[in-house]
Amino acid sequence: MEKAMKFAEEHNFPVVLKPDLGGRGAGVWIVKDSEQLKADIELIDYDAIIQNYVEGVEYGIFWIQHPREKNGHIVSITEKRLPMVIGDGKRTLEELVLSHPRSVCMAKKHLTYLSGRLDYIPRNGEKVLIGEIGTHSLGSLFLDGTQIQTPELESRFSGIAQSHKGFYFGRFDIRAPSIGHLKAGKEIKILELNALFGEMTHIWDARLGLFNAWSTLCRQWSQAYSIGAHNRSQGAPKARYRDVLKETWNVWRFNRRHKRATSLRNNRIQVSFS
Repeated sequence: MEKAMKFAEEHNFPVVLKPDLGGRGAGVWIVKDSEQLKADIELIDYDAIIQNYVEGVEYGIFWIQHPREKNGHIVSITEKRLPMVIGDGKRTLEELVLSHPRSVCMAKKHLTYLSGRLDYIPRNGEKVLIGEIGTHSLGSLFLDGTQIQTPELESRFSGIAQSHKGFYFGRFDIRAPSIGHLKAGKEIKILELNALFGEMTHIWDARLGLFNAWSTLCRQWSQAYSIGAHNRSQGAPKARYRDVLKETWNVWRFNRRHKRATSLRNNRIQVSFS
């Protein structure tokens, strides 16, 4: 608690509290004040990270470099649009969520996030965020973002990736002040890095079709296997089956704990507004 409060004092609220080992946005919370931070920390029974909150546009950048090659490349860019509704000056936030063809599918999550504001009627044309985590499973819209790829952006990530020896494969989730900053490779903040099990998230763009998603995943895993096989030929140790099963079990176990803590947090929020 003391470390978290000291960090928040140095970086100011809001801050982000998230699991050290997590996935799909489970247990990722944006904390807005000290009282909420104290209450949230009491809910967690796993190792967690606290980060300063970063504003701006959010993207996923997938980087691959084969060990035999001198340079790597950006192979996937995903634009992440946070879930929102647009007011008409007549309907409440609750009505807008329930009548929206996309947000209604995750209405429970969105209405929980909007607790205390469900009766608010946004002005005509007013955009209201109904979620704040750039995760597909929490309602964010993922779109193919290859149109922002530039030599400057690739050069920036080449420097980032090559700064850590032995890194060849993974997706950076990032934010920047604007698309212009991204294209110029400037003022990029890394929110997290997803390694072997991070996917090329542009596949969730429905405009690209199911065949594109399947073929992309096949290419991704083929390249992962090729990199692993090369590393083994150079003396890298091979994971034992029992170690792989143990790690898979730990991921599943921790994910359940993250979801349980999130459920307790959501219940607390709902009670405080009821």
